[in-house]
Amino acid sequence: MSLLDRLRRFFADAVSGAPDPQPARAVLPSRGHVVPKGPEYQATNLPPRERFRTACDFVKYLREMLPRVGLDGPAVDLFIAHLGRETGFGRGSADRGGKSLGVYDYNFGNKRAFGPTDAPWYRHVDGLPYRAYLSAAEGLRAMVDIVADNDRYTAAWLKLQAGDETWYSELGVAGYYETHDEHGQTVPVTRANVGSSQASYDRALASVRRCP
Repeated sequence: MSLLDRLRRFFADAVSGAPDPQPARAVLPSRGHVVPKGPEYQATNLPPRERFRTACDFVKYLREMLPRVGLDGPAVDLFIAHLGRETGFGRGSADRGGKSLGVYDYNFGNKRAFGPTDAPWYRHVDGLPYRAYLSAAEGLRAMVDIVADNDRYTAAWLKLQAGDETWYSELGVAGYYETHDEHGQTVPVTRANVGSSQASYDRALASVRRCP
């Protein structure tokens, strides 16, 4: 990341409103996972001013926010399609068999809280710990950084910046997500089986591009 990008990200945090985090009412063990050391918050959806009634509300909001955290140009809509697919365009239950989780505590990509992290987290309805963020800029920056700063995803990042829709396939082949075989079993993504994930992403991207 360039110095200019990092400065833009700093000021994005300064202008993005952050709600007061609310502690969870009770701390219970997450099923089959180590409970993080950080504070547990309630799984709180975005405040009313940032809820997304339609897919285009989500797209419009992220088109404004992503340049503030260092992502611009043709990469913006491509990245929004990725986040839209993960979260049902902020509302859950989109093109993922009704299993997308929406956006809670500014976690725009359903990023898990693995291991004994000291970072804030929340527990979703699946009983697993997810990262909690205190502002939209912080949550979005975390999602961009996953791809931008990890050498494992360099090929995907370069394609994303170039506006190449197949960046999403590269992301899967590099291990970012998994897919299912003909028996419904979860399997690693390969170049031979990535087609269905890319097709699902392409549908999400088409939805993004329909928004003015």
